[in-house]
Amino acid sequence: MAEMLQLLTDKMDKTKVDVNQNVNQIRVDMNQKMNDMDQKICSLYQNLLKTTSDKMKQQIEPIQHQIKGIEDCLQRLEQTGTGGFDASPLSVAPIRACSTERNLPAIEQSSKAKIKVPTFDGEIPWELYKSQFEVAAHLNGWNEELKAGNLIVSLRGAAQQLLFNIANEDKWNYQKLIEVLEQQFGQTHLVPIKRRELKYHCQARGENLQVFASEVLKLARQAYPGATLATIEQTALEAFVDGIFNFKVQSQV
Repeated sequence: MAEMLQLLTDKMDKTKVDVNQNVNQIRVDMNQKMNDMDQKICSLYQNLLKTTSDKMKQQIEPIQHQIKGIEDCLQRLEQTGTGGFDASPLSVAPIRACSTERNLPAIEQSSKAKIKVPTFDGEIPWELYKSQFEVAAHLNGWNEELKAGNLIVSLRGAAQQLLFNIANEDKWNYQKLIEVLEQQFGQTHLVPIKRRELKYHCQARGENLQVFASEVLKLARQAYPGATLATIEQTALEAFVDGIFNFKVQSQV
């Protein structure tokens, strides 16, 4: 009887060990599959970004052509301007000719530029850039149409691509331009976009870990602008670890 109990006990212990080994193996397999799935999602996300970027590049040329036209107009206005408005036909004619060539509204006022406005690509806070632009526009004495023209030629990158969403007749409407830019880059609208980018941002194949960490920290600051430094750093650390491409490296961090 004692021997039978001992045999049953030994079998139960062996079964328990086998079950634990199987459970551990299943966990390892599941972790590997989850890591493979994460890598596939990261790869799909990166491919989607590249495809979108390529399509946008193909569409940029007509926008650049329009911007070149506006730059030509602004240059003619600056060359014709004398610090104030001269209503003589000689001073108005070049402005009207410029507007006719590019299908742009005629501008009846010009002044020589004193302050050059910086460019805007959506990377710096929109509110900061808008304040700088308004100061430059005030010092230069620009009217609403000149403000609109100079704002358009200052746009770069993602901000420049927003011109696709603006009708030609609105491109000289300063308030309309401000409205569109604020919707895309204003603090209220930027936060949810940056949080999504931070959540799904993955290390690209071959990307240096330091570069990846710097990009993640930048996104964390943009995603949580009102948070404390400790909260931002903790959020960035979690996103950094989750986004590391190599599973072995990720498990060691």
